[in-house]
Order: sequence, then structure tokens, then C-alpha cells
Amino acid sequence: MTGNTISIEKSPLKDLKALMLEIEWEIDEKSMEALIDHAETLCVTCRDDRIARLFLKLLVSVAKYIQSKKATAHPDAVHLLHSVFNALEYLFFSSGIPEEEKKKMLLSQVDEFKRLKEQIARRTSFNHGKKEEMQNVTADMGQMTVQQAFACMLEEIRKIIRAEFEALRSELRS
Repeated sequence: MTGNTISIEKSPLKDLKALMLEIEWEIDEKSMEALIDHAETLCVTCRDDRIARLFLKLLVSVAKYIQSKKATAHPDAVHLLHSVFNALEYLFFSSGIPEEEKKKMLLSQVDEFKRLKEQIARRTSFNHGKKEEMQNVTADMGQMTVQQAFACMLEEIRKIIRAEFEALRSELRS
């Protein structure tokens, strides 16, 4: 490698990259849990690098969403996960990047996160309308508990996404 880059073997992202490659082949509970754990550990390691820490928090937020939704996760979530990691990897392996460029990269990923969040909200809203129709149909059959559990699960996912987004927003402000 050139003098402007760091070797992957010496990078703190080495294990995270391996997990990202594993997820490209198959997204399973074990891989996602390992990815989240490792990214959260790196957040502590990178406590002095605010932008890297925010990238890692964003990565964790998207990973938690994918982990909770599994196969029903929005298809763009996996793309965003890889996009955030690629931007983070670029920051780690390239030296001399101006602070303003780093901030622009972060804001670009945050904007993508916002778009995904809006798409999920629209999709959930659409599905909520469909769910209400199903509830009206099945109310007479006494099958409301399944729909109510589903609604609670969706609300919990929304809360997780909102909380993670608020944490990122407050980090950006400070």
C-alpha cells in the first residue's frame, strides 16, 4: 500500500470487514449479533474520533433494524449497511482526508438513513392500513391478538430507529 493508506491487517476494522463479508453471503442472527457487538466495541475504541464513532453508531442502528426485521427488512437497509461500512472503511484506510470532507461523507450517510426511515414509515403506514382491514375482517373470528402483537412489534422497531436517529442527531450537534 502507499504511504497514504493503512494496511487492513493493522486496522481496527479488520474483524468488522470480515463480518461484513460474511453478511454478504448470508444474513443470520449470529453474524448480525457479532457485527453489532464488534461495532459497539469499536465505538469505545474510537471515542476520540467523533466522526468514526458516529459512522459506527449509524452502522449499529441499521444492523439492529435488519436484525430485528430479518427477511422482512426493507431491501435498501442492507444496501445502506454496506454503504455506511464502505464510507467508514474509506475514512480508516485513507489518511489526510479534510475534516469537512469527513463531515460531508457522514451527512450523506445520515441523509440516506433518513430516506430509509421515511420509506419504512411509508411502508409501515401502508401496511397499517392493510392491517386495519384485516383486523376488521378477523375481529369476528377472535384473532386480534396476532395483529396486535404485530402492531406492537412494528411500534418497537420504530422506537428503536427513532432513538438511534436521535442519538446520532445529538452527537452531530455536540
